[in-house]
Amino acid sequence: KTSVDDVYNVHFTVCCKPWTCPSKAFNNRGDMDFNTVINPTLAHLKKNLAGLSTYIDLNIGNFEQCMAFHKIWSKYRVDLEDRLRTVTNNEAVVSTRNGMFEKDYFLGHCEDVGKYIPMDIYKEDVLLRLNEVWQ
Repeated sequence: KTSVDDVYNVHFTVCCKPWTCPSKAFNNRGDMDFNTVINPTLAHLKKNLAGLSTYIDLNIGNFEQCMAFHKIWSKYRVDLEDRLRTVTNNEAVVSTRNGMFEKDYFLGHCEDVGKYIPMDIYKEDVLLRLNEVWQ
């Protein structure tokens, strides 16, 4: 396990994308088996491909490290929201932080597994002022 401080680039394939609000898929080390979360039959996989991206397979990934990366990603989102609020004086930009799922990691951006709360930046002229955030 590499220290999070020593990582310079993260690809979220194993950890799942932060906006999928993933949870643990348990493994053969005493936790729930990944195959009990996703039925391995072909017909079931065809119907549930979206579900594959909402569980971290602990047979290949480290949950704590994945969640640490999700927290870093969520902090970047919070920073962007705060900057947009400052530029636009629009409180709606930060009103999407009320999710309670794994709040220590997703910082209020997830309601439940697979239930991401997107940024509210498409109202008024918030998105049009995005370039002002880094000026």
